Amino acid sequence: MKRKLLLLAMFLGLQYAAVAQTKKVSGKVIDATTKQPLAGVSITVSDTKQGTSTNAEGAFTLNAPSDAKTILLTFVGYQDQIVELTGKPLQIGLLVDNKDLNEVVVVGYGTQRKKDLTGAVTSIGSKDVGGRQTLQVSEALQGSVGGVSVTRSSSTPGSGSSISIRGITTIGTNSPLIIVDGVPVSNIDNVNPNDVENITVLKDAASAAIYGSRGAAGVILVTTKRAKEGQSSLEYNYEYGVQRATALPEYAGVQDYMRYFNEQATNDGASTGPFPQASIDKYLENNLADPDKFPNTNWQETVMTNKSAPRQRHDLVFTMGTDKIKTKASLGYSDAGAFYDNRSYNRYLFRINNDLQLNSKMNINLDVAYKRTTNKGNGNELNNSYNPIYEARIMPPIYDDFYSNGLLAFGKDGRNPIAQINEGGFSKTLANQISGRIMFNYKPIQGLTLTMQVAPTFDLDKDKYFSKQIKFTNADGSISTIVNQPKTILSEGRNEAFSVNGQLLANYTREIAKDHTIDVLVGYEENYRSLESLG
Repeated sequence: MKRKLLLLAMFLGLQYAAVAQTKKVSGKVIDATTKQPLAGVSITVSDTKQGTSTNAEGAFTLNAPSDAKTILLTFVGYQDQIVELTGKPLQIGLLVDNKDLNEVVVVGYGTQRKKDLTGAVTSIGSKDVGGRQTLQVSEALQGSVGGVSVTRSSSTPGSGSSISIRGITTIGTNSPLIIVDGVPVSNIDNVNPNDVENITVLKDAASAAIYGSRGAAGVILVTTKRAKEGQSSLEYNYEYGVQRATALPEYAGVQDYMRYFNEQATNDGASTGPFPQASIDKYLENNLADPDKFPNTNWQETVMTNKSAPRQRHDLVFTMGTDKIKTKASLGYSDAGAFYDNRSYNRYLFRINNDLQLNSKMNINLDVAYKRTTNKGNGNELNNSYNPIYEARIMPPIYDDFYSNGLLAFGKDGRNPIAQINEGGFSKTLANQISGRIMFNYKPIQGLTLTMQVAPTFDLDKDKYFSKQIKFTNADGSISTIVNQPKTILSEGRNEAFSVNGQLLANYTREIAKDHTIDVLVGYEENYRSLESLG
């Protein structure tokens, strides 16, 4: 009986100690201006992970450590607030974050304050784009904007991504309209991620209506960085990284493959499979004695000779700004490798943005950009979408990659992915793009801005594909009649494209009594494009 009483006393003592280590905090959170209760306000004890949120009446209760002195309150659209604990119920008023509401957002043919927006518009800044350390702008959009789906077209170096806003919207093209500094472009990845100031996504019909049918699948507005008055700097950034496969598929062994193949044959009505059971049982022994006649090939290891895919990026940025001339110039170089040999991608990007203030009423924006990309692969990779890794994953282990003397084996009837990589020729695409933009802004009277813009773009692309016939040998060194393709093919092509965008805009803005704003926009835009192709 004494032992039971002692245990009960110890238990009550522990409970008392646990209660003594915490204290109850309660209160109510309201809007400091309207005095209305705020529901869903996040409340956390400072320097801890303990927290709660307010209910529909704005009330909250939580147990805080006995030594806690302050709590932190956060709520979307309101300023964060730290409140000291007094031991009494708290009455807390949160202030509206006017800075966030007055933030200027780029929209169609102009800007608006965030509090004036009525459509579904989302904007992300330079830290969200350049800070993700991606080679492509489209990759930086992944997971950054709600309602925007970004899917990489493939895992090859330099591959872009398909972007859809709020899903599939039409049986035609579902790609959004891309606007860079007011100029429609064909590819968002033609911009260096480090050159991006902000990206605005217009996701619904109300926000994208000004672009007409072109904006049916949404609009993405990209604004590049420009120099500011008083700036003067020269920056160099270097990044190096490697990509590794998070997981690789595991395959059945050669004996299991033959058993499953036999099972498939009998399920399809055959009396027996092509592989005798005795041959299956002794296959591994036979492989040790004669690997050329009894191959056991791990095609994934054969093709993926590189355990990681390296990539690097160099950026040189010059910035200079005075009251009359502001210039920001950037030169970027990036390259990426693959998990297998003879595959590479590199890109040069140059951009210079100039702002010239002629007088108090007129200024000029003069921008020039240049892009050059080089894509190299094996003979059938770039034009026929030949994927060596895919080929390796569907190739059965009973076919040989190399003979024991080091010569290439013919695989499955001449289909040998490692032979295609090493001896199957090459493919190379070279893309050059030169673009410019000149914009005149004239302000004849207060509130009225007249804008004229001309933006030409030249595309000069060429490609060369050399798909080589591979003549294989037998295991004994004699010439085999098996080849990978009927003949050797050489093809070249040239593409030249020219496009120009012209705009004439008149925008009048006037604020009345600090509470009302009149904003009227009238404009005309025309786009012209021509294309010549050879080969």
